[in-house]
Amino acid sequence: MKKVSFKIDHLDSLGQGVSKIEDILFLEKTLPGETGQAYIHRKAKGVSFGHIRDSKDIFQTSPERIDPDCPHFWECNGCQYLHTNYRNEVNFKKNSLSRNLRKVISEEEFEKKINLHPAPNRFQYRNRVQLHYDKKKKLLGLHNIKIKKIVEIPSCKILNTDVQKEVIKLYENKEWLKLLKNKAPKGHIEIYKTQDKKSSLAINQRYAHNGFTQVNQVMNQKLKDLIKIKIQKFTKNQNVNILDLFGGNGNLTNQLPHPTFVVDSGPLKEVTSSNNKVFHQCNLYKENAIKEIKHIINNKKIEGFIVDPPRSGLNNLFDWSSQFDPSFIFYISCNPSVLARDISPLLTKYTINEINLLDFFPSTQHYETFVILQKKSP
Repeated sequence: MKKVSFKIDHLDSLGQGVSKIEDILFLEKTLPGETGQAYIHRKAKGVSFGHIRDSKDIFQTSPERIDPDCPHFWECNGCQYLHTNYRNEVNFKKNSLSRNLRKVISEEEFEKKINLHPAPNRFQYRNRVQLHYDKKKKLLGLHNIKIKKIVEIPSCKILNTDVQKEVIKLYENKEWLKLLKNKAPKGHIEIYKTQDKKSSLAINQRYAHNGFTQVNQVMNQKLKDLIKIKIQKFTKNQNVNILDLFGGNGNLTNQLPHPTFVVDSGPLKEVTSSNNKVFHQCNLYKENAIKEIKHIINNKKIEGFIVDPPRSGLNNLFDWSSQFDPSFIFYISCNPSVLARDISPLLTKYTINEINLLDFFPSTQHYETFVILQKKSP
């Protein structure tokens, strides 16, 4: 593996340090101004991607660097920011969001409209984990493709107490090997603790096979509360209709009194339609999805959208807005570059009223963005 020198100029939108000594080098777990040696694990299109093995590879450290409070940090690819304090982490994420949204809003306007919502806890928040296994190598943990290794994480800091207990049980005396006696040589185990403390353990099933839920329940509730406050601001009464796209089982809208049409591509579990909620399963990416939903809502006037798509976004959001003509659109995304792509065509008719960064995933490069679009006056 090739070894090169680095000097970090800045962090990119993914939290990676950027070095420009020779080729452009992207390097996780570094900070601006730091120098040292890195190991290249991939090159593509004239740029290199590397990693550092431990703190000894850093020759000049940033004053913002701290000792990571996790024994797995240097090998594990689960967290990216434990080498600096949480205040810095949130600020780096704010800068990341600003860079991602430059095509749709100026830096000056961004600063006026951004609201930061840090998490109350940097650790012990995650209610779900997917662990990869290799029976031949007798390894269970997170798969780090950079070093081509499954990294065992018995002391993971971001798992909540209930999930952590289940993980420890699997590691004790290699208990997981007994559990997988008749399973494939390689695969994964998912552990999930529901809000009512029920335990779910799945082997070689798709991620969140029982239905998607947010991994950080405290921040999820904060987002729900924020949506409720903002929707009261944008609606004059409780009788206007809301369209909740990618709404799952109604997570973001079940607390709203407004009549709501909740649509999701996946199967809906444990939900029933009520006087103010109608649930419908529909592949929102198929060609006639808009026509199907217009039929379901019987051409009723839709006052507002709540859109919470997967990472791929909804690239025909403009078409949806043209057909339903909502007064406001609440767009929630874990992929800010895709968010920018989707809302860019809307800005001829809508203005960005507010931007909220909610740190659903402390210690990692990820976060949620909640953008409010308001229809321009005629």
